[in-house]
This record gives sequence, structure tokens and C-alpha cells, in this order.
Amino acid sequence: MYEIVEGFLEAARLIVTLDADVMAIALRSITISLTATVLAGLVAVPLGAAIYFGTFPGRKSLINLIQTLYSLPTVVVGLLIFLFISRVGPFGFMRLLFTPTAMVIAQTVLVLPIMTGLTISALSGVDPVIRDTLRSLGATHLQFLANVMKEARFAILAAVADGFRLVAVYGEEIAEQLQIEVVVLDNHYSLYHRDYLSDAS
Repeated sequence: MYEIVEGFLEAARLIVTLDADVMAIALRSITISLTATVLAGLVAVPLGAAIYFGTFPGRKSLINLIQTLYSLPTVVVGLLIFLFISRVGPFGFMRLLFTPTAMVIAQTVLVLPIMTGLTISALSGVDPVIRDTLRSLGATHLQFLANVMKEARFAILAAVADGFRLVAVYGEEIAEQLQIEVVVLDNHYSLYHRDYLSDAS
């Protein structure tokens, strides 16, 4: 019990005194989360608008798929990113494992379907009267899109803000998952290499 209290007191001291290492870690985490949010927003907002305004076969199914991906576990995201950037993965040559870039990619993948779905929901919430008024006034297609997006701007900004909240909360879980998978894979290779050498001898 004493060790737990001592740990809390030490953590509080480091935060209050603005310890350099703690501040560097916090700044790195915020930078990674902000970068992932911006990248996801640059993709999710235009993609959500294209899906909402578009008319193509399978549109409803695509929206249902995006909404299903809301519950994509961080474990799955971590595993998928690890498989792509590990030493034996297709992008292993880029040596992204254990880098901030890997975390940005993982957090972007995690939040992308959520921000896309929320963008679609934000555009769906625009008053139909506004859309009808724009059409009756003879607005061009571009003017129509711009004005509907303008009406939904606050809801879209809320979607982006929610995306930042999610990457800030679940980013650490993804990092831990990547570390666990590296340890497991390294142990697997070590055992395989040992068994191979035993058989060869």
C-alpha cells in the first residue's frame, strides 16, 4: 500500500515540477494524436461527404460497414499495423516499428471510420428545408455542396474533436499492443531458430 501511495506522490511531483522527461513524453503524445487526427480528418470529411452526396450501388451497405467499424478493437488495429510494418511484413523494409510514424498510422486507421461515419451523420442532420431552398433558388451542384457543408460545419468539427479524443484515449493501448506482438514474435523466432539448430545438429 505504501508503494502505491509513494508512486502517486512521485507522479504528482513530476507533473507539478514540470519534469523535462514527463513534458517531452506528453508533448510527443499530443503531437502524435494531433497528427493522426488531422490526417484522418483530411480523408474522412471528403470521404464522408462523397458517400453522403453520392448515388451508387451498395451505398447503404457501405454506410453500415463504416458504422460497424466503430467498434473495431484496438487489439485488431494494433495487430494489422504490426503485420504490415514488422520485419517480415510488406513494409518491413521501411523500419517503422517503434517509431512515432507507426503510432500515427495506427491511430489514423483506428479513428478514420468513426470520423467518416460522424461526417455522414452530420450532413444527414442538415434541415431538409435548406436543401430544398437551395435547389429552388437554382444553386449549382458546387454551390449546393458548399452550402450544405457550411450548415453542417459545427457538427463536422465536433466529429473531428471526437476523433482527437479517441486517439488520445486509445493511442496508448495500441502502443502496448504493438509491443506485446513484437515480444511474442521475437520469442517465436527464437524458439524456431533454436529448434532448427537442434535438428540440424
